[in-house]
Amino acid sequence: TGVLVEVPYGTDLTRLAVSYRISQGAQIFINDSLAADTVDLSQPVTATVIAGDSVNQKVWTIIVTMAPKPSSGNNILTFSFVETAPISVTIDTANATIDAIMAYNLDSLKLTPVITIAEFASVSSTLFKSSKRVFTAKTKWDFNEPQTIKVTAEDLTEKVWSVRVDWEKSKELTIKEVETKHEMDDF
Repeated sequence: TGVLVEVPYGTDLTRLAVSYRISQGAQIFINDSLAADTVDLSQPVTATVIAGDSVNQKVWTIIVTMAPKPSSGNNILTFSFVETAPISVTIDTANATIDAIMAYNLDSLKLTPVITIAEFASVSSTLFKSSKRVFTAKTKWDFNEPQTIKVTAEDLTEKVWSVRVDWEKSKELTIKEVETKHEMDDF
């Protein structure tokens, strides 16, 4: 019979404080020595419980593993909007900035951002709803001014992202531009 235990990352496995709950009159031995309050569990150990009658016994193998180091990933991996896709998005992880360009004929920059973030990271549940690692803002945000999104890694390190949204430069000539061009052609 075995016992598997996972302890938090960074735990000293060589001096684990342990407690046992065994039947009255029973004794427990770890690797053939009477169990102590602290045990080296950096390797699997054998725990033998001997009943109060000194005849019946049960042997257990105890294996303790350490949880993996928490992830420090706090990046935004993708960025878009519910209402319409940007023409382009530049995600600069080194500077924690996102620049999105929207079609020039878009009526408003009040949009609902949709992001994916690093595995095990999180964002505010008051601002976003999630489906797996895809997070959608609960309301429209006014991107006429830069907005910020705080992403927290599993190891609790935070990165505050600055998001700027701008319109694409118009590809259509205005009436004034056409008139000016026409006047210049007359020379």
